[in-house]
Amino acid sequence: MAQQPFMYLDTGDGWKPVNDHRQDIAALDDFTISWGADEPVSQPDPAVLTFDLIDRAGDLAGKAVTLSGSRVLVQLSAEPTWDMLPDSMGAWERIRGTIAQLHQQYVPTAPEAPGENVPTLFIGTIGHGGTVTDLGNRWRIHLTATSLMVMWKRLQSQGPTSGEAKHAGRHWVGTPAARLAELNKRAQQAGAPIAEPQSLQLPPAVATYKTDDYPSQLDLLSRMYAHVMPAPAWYEHYQGETITLRPLSLAGSVQVHVGVDGMPYVLVDGQHRDTLPANLVAGDSELSIMEPVTQAVAKTKRAKNNDGVVEYDDMETVYTDLSRLPTRLTDTQKSVTADSDAVAGDDSGGLHTGGTFAPSDAQRQAAASWIITHDTRLRNESIKFIGTNLDPVSFPHLFRPEPSGPVLITGIRLSTLTGMDGRPAFSGAFTTIGGRITFTHKRGMTHEATMYPLDSTANTGMRWQDFTDWPATFAQCVFTFAELTGFTVFDKPTSTTGIDRPNWEGNQE
Repeated sequence: MAQQPFMYLDTGDGWKPVNDHRQDIAALDDFTISWGADEPVSQPDPAVLTFDLIDRAGDLAGKAVTLSGSRVLVQLSAEPTWDMLPDSMGAWERIRGTIAQLHQQYVPTAPEAPGENVPTLFIGTIGHGGTVTDLGNRWRIHLTATSLMVMWKRLQSQGPTSGEAKHAGRHWVGTPAARLAELNKRAQQAGAPIAEPQSLQLPPAVATYKTDDYPSQLDLLSRMYAHVMPAPAWYEHYQGETITLRPLSLAGSVQVHVGVDGMPYVLVDGQHRDTLPANLVAGDSELSIMEPVTQAVAKTKRAKNNDGVVEYDDMETVYTDLSRLPTRLTDTQKSVTADSDAVAGDDSGGLHTGGTFAPSDAQRQAAASWIITHDTRLRNESIKFIGTNLDPVSFPHLFRPEPSGPVLITGIRLSTLTGMDGRPAFSGAFTTIGGRITFTHKRGMTHEATMYPLDSTANTGMRWQDFTDWPATFAQCVFTFAELTGFTVFDKPTSTTGIDRPNWEGNQE
């Protein structure tokens, strides 16, 4: 295989490679990473790594308890380049397969230390307990580790205070930006990852807490951005040995492009991401009909004056479907809720001075689109990405313990099912929100992923003449007419001079 996992342990004197036979540790056998959530708008627990070490001499097995509290890191080997190919691979005429398959014949050597520019799958701390099994001529040590996000759940201490009388008996006083900076400062001091909100917007003000109330840093982070529904969930993002917490926000729309060759794709961070052929993906034939959601509620705060001290009552900021759902679905209210520290009301008589939050029209429209997507799209709750079918080198986003971003799958028979809005009930872009990544030496990498649909801008008003200058022919297109409504951008050639315009003139080959 082109990429192999390598594990490193830090028992107090720096990273030591487990795979290197020159080190007196053990050999990595199999591992599983459980990560993410089963449902959206719920903060996932920290990822958990379970792994087996093979100890031939028994030197480590007898003192395996000493590994408790040690740090563990799992990386994939670097994607091979020409200069990495060893002489042992032989002359070109001896190599079988195409150039595209050449990297699969490369066997990487065990690196001595973690790399900064290679894919990282996990960084965490080994917990207490485990098992040691006698296999006759060797010992198997079974251990569990928790990712460093757990430190955000454990960090609970008094926040910043103020000498002003209106903040007497309160802590976590300050602006939202100051609170984020303080959270990241404390995380860095504890050796935990910092939070990168990316494009998320802070509310004008956040509620303070009584000094006998100590929320975790993860709760403070989640509540600070939960005023815009659907509330973002925070995941770990790995870059070498660096970990950050990044949000998954479902409150946006994905643009699905169709190339001049008739193949759909999406752009992720400016990079072209192709569709996945359905025959390379394993999934259930049974789809889930999600319980309809009629509104999303941010449980925000209202400021009040209690004898000269700013305190807060609960209130609700409600996002609805904006009358886009059939009335039979909205007769019974079903809400998705999230706790928010955003101040959305003010009855303090001027004592509160930080301003209040009110959703914009764009935020309400985005929430309504999310509700429609949630209610109208069928969902294959678990899809399996198998490394022998989908090369992790070519599809790295499918084998990471973090949200994949938009994934398109073409050629699915289920895409012939049409939803109530005239669009396919199962098609368009999905993202991973959780799953189980498993590695065995026999089967390689497998990711049984939990998928969730993403909203994509509909083109239900498109007319036939709108396809002018799009040169793809019917024979090139692998989608149905209904699926056309899920595409946003139809690519045009850089020059239209002298090209065949089959969709305008009706001449098909």
